[in-house]
Amino acid sequence: MEANQEHNQDHKERSFMAGLWKDIGLLWQSVTLKEKLSDTRKVIVINDMAESSTPGFDFYLLIILSCTIATLGLVTNSSAVIIGAMLIAPLMSPILGLSMSSLTGRQVLFRRSMLSILSGALLAIVLSAIITFLAYRIPYGIPESMPSEILARIKPSPLDLGIALAGGAAAAYALAHPRLTATLPGVAISTALMPPLCTVGIGLAFTNRSIFLGSSLLFLTNLSAISFAGIITFALMGFRLVRRESNTRKIPHSIMLSALFVFIITIPLAILSWNTVSSARFERQVKDVLDAQISSIYNAHLVNMDIQDVDGTKKVTATVRTPRTLTFAEVSSVQQMLAAVTQKPIALELVVIPVSSLDTLYPPTPTAFIPTPTSTSTALPTATIAATPSPQPTTTPAPAFINTGSNNITLYDKPDGKAVFSLPNASPVWISEEEIIDDVSWMHITDIFGRSGWVLRDNLTIQ
Repeated sequence: MEANQEHNQDHKERSFMAGLWKDIGLLWQSVTLKEKLSDTRKVIVINDMAESSTPGFDFYLLIILSCTIATLGLVTNSSAVIIGAMLIAPLMSPILGLSMSSLTGRQVLFRRSMLSILSGALLAIVLSAIITFLAYRIPYGIPESMPSEILARIKPSPLDLGIALAGGAAAAYALAHPRLTATLPGVAISTALMPPLCTVGIGLAFTNRSIFLGSSLLFLTNLSAISFAGIITFALMGFRLVRRESNTRKIPHSIMLSALFVFIITIPLAILSWNTVSSARFERQVKDVLDAQISSIYNAHLVNMDIQDVDGTKKVTATVRTPRTLTFAEVSSVQQMLAAVTQKPIALELVVIPVSSLDTLYPPTPTAFIPTPTSTSTALPTATIAATPSPQPTTTPAPAFINTGSNNITLYDKPDGKAVFSLPNASPVWISEEEIIDDVSWMHITDIFGRSGWVLRDNLTIQ
């Protein structure tokens, strides 16, 4: 009985493994595209690609419309508008036509595809430069700072190369199978071609070399990766080069040249990625040191940090909120710590924002900030008795608040004198003296940082 159960169990396991291996084989067959297209289908694909790769009125109209939408989306920093431009950009078809012509040796298709790519790219660059030049001279809410959508397209990385390779393979496979054409809009979004070209034109309009070179590298990355992935995918689906009898080479020249071009593009991408990683690591080190050093200062907080290269030196500008003034020794200590941790020459600039914390449950006490001056006298001896005068009254500053509505108030070195500094509305102060000049009351006040000056009595609310 037990032997029969073991035999049945072994039979089930073998059946399960056999079915599993069969499913894996089918999956592998599908993934490696072993199911070749029929000769009729191949002819249809090539004819459709030749038609869509030919430059004509429709092609240039879509170039103009997609370029206009993409450029306006970039300068207005609108992601949704940029995605719309990706969907109607017609550059994917000639790039895949270039892949097909390189693989099958069709010279007419190759010339048409190259003409479409070059003329379309040149038209998009010139048009985007003109639109950008005009857009930044018309007061219609164009942001003055460089939009993040533009900055995102000037630092390509190997990740962009991987995205373009996968997108090019998906596009080539979908074009060969009519039932998969619904996936082409998603492929067009993933392998963005028009936004990098428009960014090149924006770099020309701004005469900004970094924008121009970075976006040009991104477009060449997408172009080479899509073309190479298209050649590989079409080859796996059974498209072949029409060989001459003397040609016995197994690997077509087109695949070798495309692979070499992709490899060349990978080199600057790797260099840019390494520089980006190094910069990010340096910024993390600087931020960690600043957080640790500034947090040790009483009630101080790091607000913002900016790093720039100035004559071979890293200039770090940090903005700090604190209720007290920092000393030069404290700033110098932070700078020395930064240089020791990063092992780079550091120039540190701390921008201090004074902060006052007010809690209605605990009103400010003036004596906690300003000592109470006391007037004392010494007795004068006489021949008969020592007379001790009565002690003078203690002068205690009166608490008050600046009351100017929403504006700052200017403090003067003396009544109706020279301006020394200003205080924001609702700042707590302490009144230590009053002086009336020409029937105008002036108050001598001191703020929480110990700074003093004269203001008009009407600008104060005395507690």
